[in-house]
Amino acid sequence: MLYLPLKASLNQINSLSGALLVLNTLRKMHKIEFCLNNHTTVLNTNFKEMLTVNTYTYSQPIEIPANYGKKISIALTIPDDYVFLCVTNIKTNEEVAYSYFTGIEQNVLTCFVGNDREVPKIIPNGISVDVLLIKKMAVNIVD
Repeated sequence: MLYLPLKASLNQINSLSGALLVLNTLRKMHKIEFCLNNHTTVLNTNFKEMLTVNTYTYSQPIEIPANYGKKISIALTIPDDYVFLCVTNIKTNEEVAYSYFTGIEQNVLTCFVGNDREVPKIIPNGISVDVLLIKKMAVNIVD
């Protein structure tokens, strides 16, 4: 508790009320920061549990003619409680070739693997694809 002398000047009162306002604001800001940090920590933990990365492999050799490319299809086995979110990485298993994700339909992922060289290319171990899956959430729809 702050006590002022009975004959406190107006300047003393104004400066003290300003200081009290600042202290009160800082206390509230600290409380809000604590609540936000606590809330986002819980959200981040829950978010990590919602995501998983699975690796799927096309293990057959891929022969690509010079200056050409091939579409490769990989069947995905996605757990019932997850859905496809995105492709995070395509690996040509230590072979040099460019590759990219082209689409997904009915849990079959399609990639393109290209050869920009003047000679044919063989990728003996196929390709691997890292897929990010997200957990399904129960949603109640009300008419």
